[in-house]
Amino acid sequence: MKFTTRDIFVGFIFLCVLALLIFFTIVKIQEIKDRKYVLARLAKQLNDTSASNWCDELVAKRRVALSKILDMYGQDIKKLWQTRKQGGNSKENLIRLGTIYLRKSAPEIQKYEIENSSWSWEEANNVLIRIQNNLQDKENKDRWRDFDTMVRFMLEKDILRIVRKLSFLPREKTVHQFRIEKTIKRKSKNEYLVSLNPGEFDKDKELLKELIENGWKSFGKKIRIEWVNDADSYKVVSNLNSSRSFVNHKKRIMVIANLASVKTVVHEFGHVLGFDDHYYTSWNNENCYYMQESRLEDVMSSSEKGSVTKTHWKILEKAYPLDGTVSANFSYFYQDF
Repeated sequence: MKFTTRDIFVGFIFLCVLALLIFFTIVKIQEIKDRKYVLARLAKQLNDTSASNWCDELVAKRRVALSKILDMYGQDIKKLWQTRKQGGNSKENLIRLGTIYLRKSAPEIQKYEIENSSWSWEEANNVLIRIQNNLQDKENKDRWRDFDTMVRFMLEKDILRIVRKLSFLPREKTVHQFRIEKTIKRKSKNEYLVSLNPGEFDKDKELLKELIENGWKSFGKKIRIEWVNDADSYKVVSNLNSSRSFVNHKKRIMVIANLASVKTVVHEFGHVLGFDDHYYTSWNNENCYYMQESRLEDVMSSSEKGSVTKTHWKILEKAYPLDGTVSANFSYFYQDF
């Protein structure tokens, strides 16, 4: 059988197209794999970046292994967060707000008191072991959610410590940053007006307003909220995919997680006002764990038990002067006010 020049040319083009299809298919499969194991890749990058620190060498394999497990079961864990609903709390202890529930807050701590919590890769691994030892245990749903929270916390802190070379300082040496917000106006000596977009909570905005205003009212001073619908103001949205509430200044959103406490809403609104977190994280290089300290009387330090203190109002007075002049962002030591 003879092949013409045209047949050979067509066959060559066909093989080239086939080779390109195979190549792009392989690339696409690799992209899917990379997307699937995004946390594991991040953990591996941390291992490659970290210096010869014996703690990081000790947890290197565990960091990647636990991150990979979270990648593999991430969607299932996400569903566990979404179906948590009341989370074992009685209806009497919950407030319905839009699509989420808020927990009524614990009694406020008035005296100066410090609370400590520790986080480590070993602790996260122990949670996974408890899951694997009894796959039918009813508490495993909560353990998977705890595992998710712990792995993400450890990765976040490891990035700050290893990649960004952040020094974790004790509370007496920690400098906080205050962000001035143009959506906040000083109306009088004792009152501040804040523009806020109700976002997903438009139908329950009066309840949300009441919760925030009650939290930011003390020592004869208060915050008043006015609802607006513009791009400059922070928009309030819900989070059903984890236990994390937060404020994203770049996107200008205030995120409230399902089953957050009312105090957590007050805490996150503090970020809208311009306050920094008053958590104090330290790294124990001898025993390879993070220690987080919180001042229980300070709502920006303890979002479960804290309250708005005289110090918060003094900082706000500096940030938003009565004469209406716009000040610049500034640094502060909490204990100096």
